[in-house]
Amino acid sequence: MKKINGIFLLILILFVTLTSCVKDPEDKSVEQDLSCLLTEYIGNDWQYYFSYDQKDRLERVLYDSDNGSYSYEVTDYTDGKVSQIVLINDGYESFYEQYYFGTNELTVEYYSKDGIENWYLEDRYEYTYDSQGQVKKRDWYYDANDGYGLNLIGYRKYTWRSGNIIKREYWYSNKKSAKLDRQNLFDPYEPKHHLKSTNDEISYTANFEYDNKPNAKASIGLFWLDVTFSANNITKATYTYNDGSINVSNISYSYQANGFPEYSTEAYKAEGENTVYYENFYHYQCD
Repeated sequence: MKKINGIFLLILILFVTLTSCVKDPEDKSVEQDLSCLLTEYIGNDWQYYFSYDQKDRLERVLYDSDNGSYSYEVTDYTDGKVSQIVLINDGYESFYEQYYFGTNELTVEYYSKDGIENWYLEDRYEYTYDSQGQVKKRDWYYDANDGYGLNLIGYRKYTWRSGNIIKREYWYSNKKSAKLDRQNLFDPYEPKHHLKSTNDEISYTANFEYDNKPNAKASIGLFWLDVTFSANNITKATYTYNDGSINVSNISYSYQANGFPEYSTEAYKAEGENTVYYENFYHYQCD
C-alpha cells in the first residue's frame, strides 16, 4: 500500500510540475522581432517610405500616391518612444498626434486646425493594457468642434492568443459615429465603407489568423497602432457585421530568408460584391 501511495505521490508531483510550466496561450506575451526595420511598403498605386534615426527610432514617413504626396515628421520622443507626429502637406502643418504613456495605458490625441488656423483636440483614444503589456480595450472620444467638447462615442475590445490580436470587437454610439472613426493614419484591416451600426449595439467583429513569421510592420510602432501590435502577419481577416453580412480578406506572403515578408497578395471579398485583389511589396533595413 505504501508503494502504491508512493507511486501516486510521484505522479501527482510530475503532474503539478508539468501543468505549472504550461501557460494559457492567450496570456502569453511574445517578443516582437525587430531585427529588420521596414523602409518601403509599396501597394498598387501608393508607396510609403520610412526612415529611422541612429537609435532605430522612426523619424520620418513619406507617402506618395496618384492622389498626392505628403510626409509625417516625428517631432518628439518620450523614453525612447515616438510621442509626437506632425503631418506636413505642401509645407503646411495640417494635423498632429500626441502620445502619452502611463502605467498600463496609452493615450493618443489627434489635433486638427479649424477655419481660423487654431489647433483643437478632435479625437482622443485611451488604450488600456493588461499585466502582459497587451492592449485589452480602446475608448474613443470625439469632439465635433460644436462647443460641446469630447464625448465617448465608441470603443473596441481586443482578444489575444500567442502574441497576436485574434479578435477586435467594435461598438459605436450610433451610425454617424461609426463613419467618423479614424483609421489611425493607416489600417488596412478596417473597411470603413462597410460599417453598419445601431445605437449601443456591436457594429462588427474582426477575427484574424496569422502566419508564424515576424510582423513586417512592427518597426513602425505607434504610427499604425493596432496592425503593429501583433508578433506575426495577418493571413486572414473575417469581418462579421450586426446585420449578418460577412466580409473576408485572405492574404498570402512570400518571405525573405530571414522570415520577413517581401511580397503579399490580398483577396478581399465583400458580401454581394466581386473580389478585389491587392499586391504589396516590402523592403527593409536589417541588422
